[in-house]
Amino acid sequence: MKPDPKQETDVRTLLAAGYGVEDIAVMLDTHADFVRIEIQALRESNELSEVYSA
Repeated sequence: MKPDPKQETDVRTLLAAGYGVEDIAVMLDTHADFVRIEIQALRESNELSEVYSA
């Protein structure tokens, strides 16, 4: 599954708003695993803390 850049941005925005993985997946009409993969990528690139400080 190739990531959609729009969904990647939406995951960041929804995480910053306080939503969890399953909620984000439902809102984006995607699988929770996609959201988890995106969060893992944010964690590995040290960008996850920026999401929560926004």
